[in-house]
Amino acid sequence: MFIGHYGIALGTHALIPAAPLPAVFLATQSIDIVWSSLVLAGVEKVEIRPGATATTPLNLYYMPYSHSLLGACVISLACAGLALGAGLTGAVALVIFAVALSHWFLDLIVHVHTLSILPHGRKVGFGLWQNRPASIILEFALILGGMALYWSAFAPLKGASGWLFLAVCAFALFAQAMSFFGKPPKNKTALCLTILGVFTALTLASFWMNQT
Repeated sequence: MFIGHYGIALGTHALIPAAPLPAVFLATQSIDIVWSSLVLAGVEKVEIRPGATATTPLNLYYMPYSHSLLGACVISLACAGLALGAGLTGAVALVIFAVALSHWFLDLIVHVHTLSILPHGRKVGFGLWQNRPASIILEFALILGGMALYWSAFAPLKGASGWLFLAVCAFALFAQAMSFFGKPPKNKTALCLTILGVFTALTLASFWMNQT
C-alpha cells in the first residue's frame, strides 16, 4: 500500500485536530521510510519483477525489520517518543503510535506473504494485491475517504489553504495512479528515492497546510 496510508493521516487529523498534520503524515509512512532507508543501505531486499503480483511489480521478499509486527511496534513507539519530545501530550503521542502502527495492519491486507510477526518468522499477508481491481478500489477509497473527512472538518477552505489542499490531493492521487498504471521503476535505488521524494513533498506541504 502506498498513498492510501495518507487517508488514515488525514482522517485522524480531521477527527483529532490536536494531532498535528505533519506528525500524522510522518507517522503513517514511518515504516516505509525505514524500509526505503534499509533497502538503500542493503539491509533489506526488494526485487522489481513485473508480474510479481497482479497489482505491483515489487517482490518484497526480505524486510524482516521494518515490516515485522515487532519492528513496526518499535518504529511506532519511536514515533510516539518523538511526539512526546516535541511537546505533544501523552494522549496525542498515543494517537501518533496508533497511526504509525496502522500502516502494518493495512499492509497485512494487501501484501502476499511478505510480512511477519517476528523478524525472520513465518510470512503472513492476506494477498489482496493478487486482485488488482479490489486493490485499486481499496487504495483510492482510503485516500478519498481521508480527503473527504479533512474537507468536512475544515471547510470552507478558502484562498491559499483551499488551493494548497487541492494541490496536495491532486499530487497524491497522481502519485498513486502512477504507482498502479505507470512503468515499473528502473531499479531499487530509483524506487526508494522516488518513494522518499513523494513522502518529503507531502510532509513539507502538510506543514504549510497545518498553518493555514
